[in-house]
Amino acid sequence: MIFSVPQELSNLAVLVIVVLIVPVLLTSGIEFLLTKKVTWLLAGFVFSVSVLILTLLLIQLNSSKVLVSKSSIKFESLFYSRTIEHQQVEQVSPLYEHGLPNRYQLSIRTNGVSLNGYHAGSYRLKDNTEAFVLMSAPPYAVVEVKNKQYIFSLNEDMYKLIVEELSN
Repeated sequence: MIFSVPQELSNLAVLVIVVLIVPVLLTSGIEFLLTKKVTWLLAGFVFSVSVLILTLLLIQLNSSKVLVSKSSIKFESLFYSRTIEHQQVEQVSPLYEHGLPNRYQLSIRTNGVSLNGYHAGSYRLKDNTEAFVLMSAPPYAVVEVKNKQYIFSLNEDMYKLIVEELSN
C-alpha cells in the first residue's frame, strides 16, 4: 500500500514566495540601489535558478511517500529515502492525531529539508536521539529501530496495515 504525504496549499504558497519571488526582488533591488539600473540578464538568471530550485523542491514535496509491503516499510522522496525490514522494528507508537509528544519533538535538522510544516531527512530529537523524518501534517506514527526513530505522516488505514503486517 502506498500513502502520499499530504501537502497543504499554504506550504506551496510560502515556497513560491520564499524561493521564487524574494530572490528576484532582492537581487533586482540591490542592483538598482548600487547601480541605479536593473540588468534584465541578471534578473533573468536569478529567476531561472529560482525556478530550478522551486521545481526540485516541488518534486521533493510531491514524491514523498510511505510504502508498506509484506517485508518492509519504505520511506521515499526525491532526496531522502530509507527502508526498514519488518524484523528490524522494535516498537510502533500509537497513532498521534494531534501532534507529536514532547519526546519526539524535532530539535535540530542534521541533514534534510524543512519547509513550513514539511520535514524530510535526518533530525535530532529533543531527547538527543536520531530520527529519520518524512512528515507534513498529523496524524503521525513513530517506528523505533535500534537507537533510531522513523517519524512519518500517515492515515489510519495505513497505520492499521503497518501494525497488521508487523504482527504477522
